[in-house]
Amino acid sequence: MAATKRSITVALSALGLLSLSGIGLLTGCENTSQKWHGTWEGDMKRLQSSAPDDVERTINLLRITILPDGTFEMLESGLSKSGTTRLDGDKAYLKVKKLLGQPIEQSGPGTQRENEDLVLEWGEDGTVVWHDPSGYGGVEVQLKRASQR
Repeated sequence: MAATKRSITVALSALGLLSLSGIGLLTGCENTSQKWHGTWEGDMKRLQSSAPDDVERTINLLRITILPDGTFEMLESGLSKSGTTRLDGDKAYLKVKKLLGQPIEQSGPGTQRENEDLVLEWGEDGTVVWHDPSGYGGVEVQLKRASQR
């Protein structure tokens, strides 16, 4: 009887430890994705001219907000884009679903190609590099956190 009680106690203790380690793993995964949540901004350096400051700022601004629900909102040179995110450790993959509030499928094939496979890569200094391999000349922009969610 005592041996049975001891076996049950050991089994329950083992289950408790497994549950705690499982919670720890889940929390760790959550913390990894949380580092991405928030708004990131950078200068695309597309226009450097004698244009009024607000025009130059709008053309050069890249702002990306990554939301906890697996979506993102982006403002690229004054154009609004939105879509879904896939977070994978030190990389985030952005899939544009809407351009100017309209489904991307309503755009021409060239526009659709230019909005595929947007990639963010975590930097050692806490900044993020935005890669647009399908953009003009394989554009890369360094982004800094503007706010956290």
